[in-house]
Amino acid sequence: MRVYYSLYGHLLNKARLFKGFKKVFKAKGAAGIDGQSLSAFASNLDNELSQLLLELKTKRYQPQPVRRVIIPKDGGGERLLGIPTVRDRVVQQCLNDLLTPIFEEQFHPSSFGYRPKRSCHDAINKATMFIRRYGRRHVVDMDLSKCFDKLDHTLIIKSIKRRVRDGSVLSLITQFLQSGVMVDGHWQQTETGSPQGGVISPLIANIYLDAFDEEMKQRGHRIVRYADDILILCSSRTAAENAKVQATHILEEKLKLSVNTEKTHITHSDVGVKFLGVEIGTKHTRIQPKKLTAFKAKLKQMTKRNGGMPLQSVINALNPLLRGFSYYFKIANASRVFKQLASWLRRRLRSIQLKLWKKASRLHRWLRQHGYKGKFAHINMTSWCSARATCCPRRRRPTSWRCRWCSWRWPRGSTRAATRRMYSEAAQLAELGSYLPASSSRARPVKARSDSTTALGERVSSLKRMPEGVARWARVAAGMEEGSWAPARPGVATRPAARTTRLLSLWCWAQHARSMSTQARRTHQVQWGKLRQRRA
Repeated sequence: MRVYYSLYGHLLNKARLFKGFKKVFKAKGAAGIDGQSLSAFASNLDNELSQLLLELKTKRYQPQPVRRVIIPKDGGGERLLGIPTVRDRVVQQCLNDLLTPIFEEQFHPSSFGYRPKRSCHDAINKATMFIRRYGRRHVVDMDLSKCFDKLDHTLIIKSIKRRVRDGSVLSLITQFLQSGVMVDGHWQQTETGSPQGGVISPLIANIYLDAFDEEMKQRGHRIVRYADDILILCSSRTAAENAKVQATHILEEKLKLSVNTEKTHITHSDVGVKFLGVEIGTKHTRIQPKKLTAFKAKLKQMTKRNGGMPLQSVINALNPLLRGFSYYFKIANASRVFKQLASWLRRRLRSIQLKLWKKASRLHRWLRQHGYKGKFAHINMTSWCSARATCCPRRRRPTSWRCRWCSWRWPRGSTRAATRRMYSEAAQLAELGSYLPASSSRARPVKARSDSTTALGERVSSLKRMPEGVARWARVAAGMEEGSWAPARPGVATRPAARTTRLLSLWCWAQHARSMSTQARRTHQVQWGKLRQRRA
């Protein structure tokens, strides 16, 4: 293991300071106790960097205390942040760039927090691999209480000394650790901890907890650690209990940290392992319900109908949030959740637009501009129900077997599963709907254009990807084959043509949606609008 004795001279470079400032400026952040913002520092950049370089060369540089900021946690409690000044952040960034390559080569391969070219997705994938490929389904979920605030300064310097022996660098790190904090205008000494919010604090925490990683590795335990979030993966309940005892001893006795006994527990992958916002199961990975609830609450706050903002402004504000959420949770099995969220959000956006139009005449004008030529029915511009999309089979998958809006039902009998598979494929392709409307209590089923029942049955039988059970069902309904038929609802839609129409409406659309031209899609949009108005 290589030891470095002279590193301080690498900091005495204006180009390195400028590079560090660019990273600090890109990361943004609030001002420190001196009130100097990033833009103010950048306006006089050359003089500031020259002054900083002179202080480092003459060793007259002295870090200023950090500014205390308290933010609430999701599960209750408070998180204490320390915001250094801009000039202190520049020096810390340069020091971080200097020390990271040195310590990066010694870190545990299952440590992912605040490391270059490693992310939360890598940590989740590693934990998933241990659970599903290696069968380590008994997991110890460790929770540390205020990890950054309880790092021992003596142990920090001792851990850094194993690779770096430069006294000037060690003195500079000690100054950052002991700079103190300003609380309500009063200076308070920091005897333990590294301010959470400092640029170099994540690196210090990784160096500090690397001793825990190595100790667990020597004892043969499989771990996944992201900063202070620790998972210990074992093959049995007994092994998990032993690992929990050993890990608690190392963290509390050797590293002088506090383990939260209330949140530290042993779980099984069948129940779900909560880690970095997801639930890792034996056969699935889901979004944690509390994360989804919090995200929907944020979207709900941004999409109020009485906000008065133009719809485009609301969409522009939503897009970065939606992209970030979808990019992070794409690792989970969340396609259904994304579809439901998108449908719910589109309804809220439609309600905003109706509220902004105020008058139904403006809605009618917009529909005329888009090609609708039928009559208009009454609509309440301020009602949530007016913005709700129908759950008929041409729009999206119904939440129940019977649609509360149009009385459409899934066909009963042995072909239900095949019909659901058929619809699942069609729903992915269709954006506006099908050729034909479904039957309702107020409108009788419509035949498929000019095609006869027999022609419809022949069309079904000619489709290559049609499940055999569904194809036979259609041929029986068309009278082409003998068999029994269970009506969807007694007294409604008992005619063969109507029954076949129900079946073909989705399947035909799925077969032809990809090859349809833009003009054809618009024609179907207009037809779909007429059908909705007729049903209303």
